[in-house]
Amino acid sequence: MNFLAHFVLAQSTDASRVGALLGDFVCGTPESLIGKFPDEVIKGIVLHRLIDRLTDDHPIFLDCKKWLRDDRRKFAGIVIDIFFDYFLTKHWERFGEGDLTKYIEDLYLLIERRADWLTPELREIAPRMRAEDWLNSYCSIEGLGLTFRRMSRRRDFLAPIIGAEQDLKAHYQNFENAFLKFYPDLVETLKRES
Repeated sequence: MNFLAHFVLAQSTDASRVGALLGDFVCGTPESLIGKFPDEVIKGIVLHRLIDRLTDDHPIFLDCKKWLRDDRRKFAGIVIDIFFDYFLTKHWERFGEGDLTKYIEDLYLLIERRADWLTPELREIAPRMRAEDWLNSYCSIEGLGLTFRRMSRRRDFLAPIIGAEQDLKAHYQNFENAFLKFYPDLVETLKRES
């Protein structure tokens, strides 16, 4: 899952949601993070890692790779995570919390308010995240295309993900059906394991 889903699956606290974001920016064991972050933030990081592991190993998620163009399959984890954030926005009434626009604005405010909990790298990225409105870009296929282009500019080796939204268009119903089976299963698994 990508940023939006990690926020939704986190506990409804500042610390857990910051941990959900930090999961992509922090290395080390939970024990090695003690003293660097509040305990609740560390729990959010651990939850992020659990979500990533459960997602990457899930048969439905793995099956989705077959609908990606061959040269994108090695980046399937990134591409499908972003597709699934798109479907989370499309099915927000079922899986989200309140109004999506307000939810996203509240997340940006949270990131600003808790900047002291962020890594230096993330503190540098956070203003751009809001200025470019990364979270709302998951709400449209055009926004996904923009997301893939932005990501490839930051890391040259990601160039094959440019245009990945075309794979979504070509296999839209397959990806949507996969998300609608996968996401509730992930939520139930998290209830049991966390």
